[in-house]
Amino acid sequence: MGQSVSNQIARSILGFLQTQGVAVQSLVAQCGISRYELDKIGGRLSAAQHFRFIQSCSLYQVQWIGAVLENHIQHGLTTLTYATYPELMGVCLNQADGSASLQSYQQYRTVIGDCDRMLITRNDNHTRIEYIQEGPRKNNMSATGNFMLIFDILRQSIPDLRGQIWLESPRDARDSRIEAFFRQSCTFEQGCNVLLLDNAQLDRPNPCFNQPLFQGQLAALQQRCAQIGQPLSFSGLVSELIEQTLRRGPEEGERHILPQVCALLGMSR
Repeated sequence: MGQSVSNQIARSILGFLQTQGVAVQSLVAQCGISRYELDKIGGRLSAAQHFRFIQSCSLYQVQWIGAVLENHIQHGLTTLTYATYPELMGVCLNQADGSASLQSYQQYRTVIGDCDRMLITRNDNHTRIEYIQEGPRKNNMSATGNFMLIFDILRQSIPDLRGQIWLESPRDARDSRIEAFFRQSCTFEQGCNVLLLDNAQLDRPNPCFNQPLFQGQLAALQQRCAQIGQPLSFSGLVSELIEQTLRRGPEEGERHILPQVCALLGMSR
């Protein structure tokens, strides 16, 4: 399967930009993303579409990243993410210890997206998580976002969690909010994105771990992963839209099929 991300990421960013008066339709069009791909339940965007989208949104990043950080600090990233990806979050939160939570996130994070790489190595004292961004480096907050989510997941069962954080991104006005989220300082403008955690904290048993519940949560997550489809090629997308239109009934479908398909694709005839 090719690399892809959930369309929820783009939908969330576009929803905010629209409230700021940004012409999101032209933004989406230049990324080669159709309205249908955005609105489809459980839809996926290809790595190429996602990277073009991140690049195009970089012009507005100061606006939306600032708002996102404030929202995450106020409401908690775990709570917000659970609403969108309940199967993944349920399994990550209900684990025997922090190490198991971390391993589950790495194994099943494809539910959110797998366009980048995440490497986890462990020695006697520390666990090192390196996030390798495959897409555009400039104004790319993927590493920071993943580290924030991992940290917040672990903090639910390890309230005193501490770590060392190195980020590629340059220091700017957002950094005080990033450090406020982690409740500690970060090191910016580094050659890689690394989160270093203490094994003694990660291996501490989770007193709230529920084994019977975990089995059901894991089954639901594995089923969700099995349902993740390959992003459609253009011809496959057109075929799916034609089939969907025809299923509405021959009287409506045959007469309006071309205009409806073009409208959903954001194209003219």
